[in-house]
Amino acid sequence: MKPSITALAAILLALPQLTASAMAQEDGFTSLIQADSLDGWRGDLESWTVKDKTLIGHADGTLRANRFIVADIKPVKNFELRAEVWISAGGNSGLQYRSKERPDLGPFVVTGYQCDVVSNNDKYNGMLYEERGRRILSHTGEKVIIDPQGQPWVVEQMRVQNFAAGEWHQYRVLVEGNHHRHWIDDVPTADLIDLDEQKRSLSGVIGVQVHVGPKMEIRYRNFKLKRLPDNLPIIQTKDITIPETAEKVVPQGGWKQAGVFDMNAKLEPASIGSTTNTFRAGDIWLAAQPAMDDIRLLPELGIKTIISLRKPEELDWDEKQLAESLGLTFVQIPFKDAGELTDKAFADAAAALKASPSGQGTLMHCSSGNRVAAVWLVHRVLQSRMASDQAISEAKQVGLKKPEFEQKAIDYLVRKKKL
Repeated sequence: MKPSITALAAILLALPQLTASAMAQEDGFTSLIQADSLDGWRGDLESWTVKDKTLIGHADGTLRANRFIVADIKPVKNFELRAEVWISAGGNSGLQYRSKERPDLGPFVVTGYQCDVVSNNDKYNGMLYEERGRRILSHTGEKVIIDPQGQPWVVEQMRVQNFAAGEWHQYRVLVEGNHHRHWIDDVPTADLIDLDEQKRSLSGVIGVQVHVGPKMEIRYRNFKLKRLPDNLPIIQTKDITIPETAEKVVPQGGWKQAGVFDMNAKLEPASIGSTTNTFRAGDIWLAAQPAMDDIRLLPELGIKTIISLRKPEELDWDEKQLAESLGLTFVQIPFKDAGELTDKAFADAAAALKASPSGQGTLMHCSSGNRVAAVWLVHRVLQSRMASDQAISEAKQVGLKKPEFEQKAIDYLVRKKKL
């Protein structure tokens, strides 16, 4: 059922629409580029230089993951950001905002909202993307409302223009409460209201990106930030109506990929009764073997699926029967020794984790944590795009102790061309 949202047009019209000349008369902007140095920035400084007060990023075509630098300033909530931007043909970058630094995922990883800077796709240039999150939230030329359940709706189409590569263009990002707007050369490219309280962000870092792909260069100059009051209002569901004509957007990658933001969730210690080696990352729980009484606790924790990596004969009671009597889905991917950890076992585990509905918990367990850790290592690299060193370290935290299991996971990732 669509939320009740009648006053959308009035809200959008009431909010300020600044022209280039009006912006030029405003003060309160602070430059984020300090003379001819990278002072005031942190992150992947090797990919960036400053020359003539211009921030210049380079990618040589060999990057395995997107790299970021962020402004070394206190977190930003409501703001207006302006920058003149030049990008080479085939280049891909972005203005990152209200974002999080995630060193646990790899070197110089940042997640969160992004105003895309794309040279070869007019429907992407200036769009609103969520890095390692919900992905495309609003293509260029779309006014979008994300409802409280996380469903995006296109409520209006705007004209899409071409902004040629190899030329300077003025990018502008204005974020007030949960209302996000982007412009290129005073042309609106994205307009989004985010009603999803679970997944949206209301504060974070400002940064810029060099993207995986072909060799490219990106330049930013006159890069300025104006902080707006922190107490600007949040648009509420009751204030807006999604028209009957709104287009229901299928998530990028299809419905099976909905909720992939959980793949990047931080791993944290968790508790399931007396079960040992228990951790949680988003909707996924990892543990050693739970006792029967602990299995009975799972529905209260929101866990709907059990993935067991143990062989049935390892237990003297029927875990599958108990799980199904509680209304849980039970999946068994049995292997005990490293020699039994085949490519099929890795693939079956990945399929089982992906099949779990977003918002419902999934517990994957083995006997002590060794087998779970090996599978989790692969999952983190392939699905979370975590750097291998971080994934190996995290797997050891989960319970990876046997070198032969670690080697099996590494060999599989090599065959998948991820190492």
